[in-house]
Amino acid sequence: MEKFIVVDDDYINNKLCSYIIKKVFGNSEIKCFEFPAEGLNFIKSAYSNLDVSEQTILFLDINMPEINGWQFLDEFSKLEPHVHDQFTIYIVSSSIDPTDEEKAQQHPFVKGYFPKPINASILADVKGS
Repeated sequence: MEKFIVVDDDYINNKLCSYIIKKVFGNSEIKCFEFPAEGLNFIKSAYSNLDVSEQTILFLDINMPEINGWQFLDEFSKLEPHVHDQFTIYIVSSSIDPTDEEKAQQHPFVKGYFPKPINASILADVKGS
């Protein structure tokens, strides 16, 4: 079973992501967080003792209040390496700033950058990688 975490302050986008993930991946475990700090706390508590073989795909928005996507990644980087190894992170953003995509491509924890909204074709790419 595939595992996903979606961190985006937009409730509607989270519901849309969940729907499309289930459509492409079938029976998947999906956790959505509108508040990035809650997502980080969940990762800290749920992934600290898991085996590295437990892989999770994380879809992360950039522009969020309180903690933006880059700050989230900064906090994520402070976690133990075995936690990092359990995640494949993709930025999913409506940002039109080309520097955001460049920054995502250069970030060591980010595997890809996708425009919002996620669609079945994007998820097929994720599924194939």
